[in-house]
Amino acid sequence: MSENVLNILTSREDKFTSAIGSEFNLVFNEDLDEHEFNIIDYEHCPDQDDDFIITNCMYFTDNVGKIDKKKFGSIKPDFYVCSEFDHLNDRVKRFVDFASGNQIPKGKELISKYLTSTADLKALFDSVVNEIKFPADHVRDRFLLILDELSSNTLYNAPVDDNGIPLFRRTDRSEDVVLEDKTSVNVTVSEDDDAYHICCSDTYGSLFADTVKNYLFREIVAPQQREGGAGIGLSLIFENCNSLLYNIELNSKTEVTAVIRKFKKNKDHLLSYKEVFLTEKGSF
Repeated sequence: MSENVLNILTSREDKFTSAIGSEFNLVFNEDLDEHEFNIIDYEHCPDQDDDFIITNCMYFTDNVGKIDKKKFGSIKPDFYVCSEFDHLNDRVKRFVDFASGNQIPKGKELISKYLTSTADLKALFDSVVNEIKFPADHVRDRFLLILDELSSNTLYNAPVDDNGIPLFRRTDRSEDVVLEDKTSVNVTVSEDDDAYHICCSDTYGSLFADTVKNYLFREIVAPQQREGGAGIGLSLIFENCNSLLYNIELNSKTEVTAVIRKFKKNKDHLLSYKEVFLTEKGSF
């Protein structure tokens, strides 16, 4: 497979050539199997075929906020980007880094706490409110919503016994849970100049990639298919962040990072890019 080469399936070669930096060698409309990194410009792709491979392909659309859902059919990609061309180069760099297994920088660490029970959530939220000065109320509100969803989901959904049976997945969220392993769930908050990063990790590795892709497919492509219950929390996270990054090592580790840009105006968030990157290793 070719290194440092991006194979792009598109009828808009000029726009990609202008948007992507010289650090990548661009080729167009070649066989997907011949290249390590592929981008499918799904709404402007010649010879559109529903049998495209999914893994190590970045599905791209520039219809920010108005995706043509019919064009996506039933695909459930590992890498998905909705962005204007002005931001595409940074999105491509992140895609290549993530797909290569490289750690994406998360900036300066602000808070890091192990969660041993639901009682620890209050202390976590108090730390956030007291230690972080947000640039706007809407950023704070998005941050707190995502933090609540990610940390609660991890506490209730991630723990399993030695046989892989969920311990608290059916427990009502109003009930407290206590973990025997005091270092199994960690929440880290960090920031760089442009964004906040919320990372929730656990040592259970009980999340399946297909589960994430099914829920995100419903949010990205077919939100009208929502029926409540499971997946609603993930939908809320997706709506309120800019990036969702999943590192899944089955039976070993799950790490979910949400990135929230520091937009002072809410409308800038609504018009900004969305991206989902997912990698999976191991098996039960």
